[in-house]
Amino acid sequence: MNVKLTNWRADRKGTKRGYCDLVLADVGLTIKGFTVHENSGKYWIAPPAGESNGPDGKLRYWQFLSFSDGAKDSLRNAAVDQLRTLAPEIFTNTAV
Repeated sequence: MNVKLTNWRADRKGTKRGYCDLVLADVGLTIKGFTVHENSGKYWIAPPAGESNGPDGKLRYWQFLSFSDGAKDSLRNAAVDQLRTLAPEIFTNTAV
């Protein structure tokens, strides 16, 4: 899978470290609005999600996209590898 991370935007809040878009060049698809997260030294990406209020009035999120476990791992690994070059500051404790 040929994955390119583009349009990195830092936005540190809670586990979130920022946003990015992923280009899946093999199929000519750009998916905008992934979030990049970190907790206890583990990094992951989450696909864009919609939000709505549930019956109880609480904010709920729902996914537009889902990936098989293998594809999810490939996307995460490719994104994190590219972020180490594009945004090395998120991999330190001093990132703001």
